Amino acid sequence: MDRLYVVFLAAIMLPIVIFLIILCSLAIAIFDGRPIFFKSERLGKDKKIFSIFKLRTMSVCAPIIPSSAENASEYVTRIGRFLRFTSLDEMPQIFNILNGDMAFIGPRPCLSSEFRLIELRDAEGIFSMKPGVTGLAQVRGRDRVSVKNKVRYELFYCKKKSLLFDIRIIFMTIKVVSKFSSISH
Repeated sequence: MDRLYVVFLAAIMLPIVIFLIILCSLAIAIFDGRPIFFKSERLGKDKKIFSIFKLRTMSVCAPIIPSSAENASEYVTRIGRFLRFTSLDEMPQIFNILNGDMAFIGPRPCLSSEFRLIELRDAEGIFSMKPGVTGLAQVRGRDRVSVKNKVRYELFYCKKKSLLFDIRIIFMTIKVVSKFSSISH
């Protein structure tokens, strides 16, 4: 999506997103305590490191691991499970979009420790795109997509990228999230 269009859309969504962030923040504070937000270093476009913002869904003592890691579910809090199933934990990323580090649609930003994913993305030129809040791999299986298939979907998106395709992925995201499907924890 064109940067001006993305900023305009994010600005329109901002009041609703801020309201939802406040509600979720209160729930986290009441049930899980502080901190409310989670900040993590991720690889963005051209492998530039940036800080991604999310609502905290894991216990304070949780290690920094990908959500697809086998033992990740043992660290997810009770309210965190709900936030993940509804994808409400991703809402603070609207600030990453406004900041220019992310887009609405693109490959999910990865941790620098996800070596296999980084290797495959490098080989296919995936890091030429800004990371997104959602993407084709997320609507095709969220956490249950293998690394190899994730990169395959990201490459397909990279080649077919258009405003109409982005709109289609947004509607697919709404459908997948509303079904609470394909998330491992």
